[in-house]
Amino acid sequence: MSKVLHVIAGVSVASGGPTSALRAILQMLQGTEVRSSVVVGVTDPADGKVLAEIGGAAAELTAFPREFFSRFSCSLAYTRRLRRIVRNHDLVHIHSMWNWPTFWAARVAKQEGVPVVFRPAGALDQFDVRKHRRMKTLLGPVFLRRLFEAPNVFHCTARREAEQLVTYGGQARRELLPLPVLGLRPEADAGAELRRRLGIPAEAPVVGFLSRLNYKKGLELLLPALARARVRFSGLHFLLAGAGEAEIETMVSDLIATHGLADCTHRLGFVEGAEKAAVLAASDVFALPSQNENFGMSVIEALSAGRPVLVSPEVYITGEIGPSPALVVSARSVEAITRDLEVLLARVRSGRGELEVEARALWATNFAPEILRPRYLDFYRRVIRQAQIQ
Repeated sequence: MSKVLHVIAGVSVASGGPTSALRAILQMLQGTEVRSSVVVGVTDPADGKVLAEIGGAAAELTAFPREFFSRFSCSLAYTRRLRRIVRNHDLVHIHSMWNWPTFWAARVAKQEGVPVVFRPAGALDQFDVRKHRRMKTLLGPVFLRRLFEAPNVFHCTARREAEQLVTYGGQARRELLPLPVLGLRPEADAGAELRRRLGIPAEAPVVGFLSRLNYKKGLELLLPALARARVRFSGLHFLLAGAGEAEIETMVSDLIATHGLADCTHRLGFVEGAEKAAVLAASDVFALPSQNENFGMSVIEALSAGRPVLVSPEVYITGEIGPSPALVVSARSVEAITRDLEVLLARVRSGRGELEVEARALWATNFAPEILRPRYLDFYRRVIRQAQIQ
């Protein structure tokens, strides 16, 4: 049995991405030849629920409370104990970058001769590296390049991510392996019930958005496109699910007011579990025209719930999915998004059931855990075996 240690700096349901992906990987590998343990570098009291979910899917969970320097997620207890934990594993799978817990895990693993799989989760993408560029340009070549060497491997979830990866000269190979996405199957009347609660007529066209509110999510384009689409699709409603920093929340409120969408926009805040499934069930179309998404978990969740999606070319998984009437890749302009939203809404009117089948098929054939399980098992075997040879 292979022993794999997953290391993540911190966990939070609200931040989505890395936490959701780790949880899905753990659940996918339960009952297989891989014994998965997890170390969380820094935790806060609010993390109890998600830690319990991760602990239930892992063979062993070690989590360290926050101590000091919250910006860099430092923990002396983590730093002191990690070496002993790493020694008992065949491979370390790191799920974040640019913080002390992941750097220390990679360094300790290198010293102990344990191979590392880096899943940067977008943090080494050219788009993301532009943030705090001076610091990253200084630190990357000095501290990271020597860790980005064989037998270590980069786990890329889409071809575009592999192409855009900044490695500071490191030569670790890049392997393409999509993330498993746990399917969302809403309760039979969940969508209808949410519409009733929000006062949305059963026959009204509804566009859904579900993501952490962030400057890069494309709302500055989507909101004016919705205002234009209302001319053709009268009675259009918008479900806006997600939360963000106060500055972003204010920006979104201003955009809604500017484009006259206050009467049809429903601000739902952060949602999870059954609430998330209900939002998707109540939507006819899901839209995420982001500036950059190294994967796009919410897009795949929408497909698993049977919802056609509109995304930008900068949502990298579009390159992994074949052509389908349930997936529209729209140029990042108000005009293009308006046109493509109207195309999708018209398709829903004429053939909702067929689109649901198409959407679910995209998830089931590309991202369902049962499809990806053997690929992950083979990936771990190869990385461990090649490290032993070297």
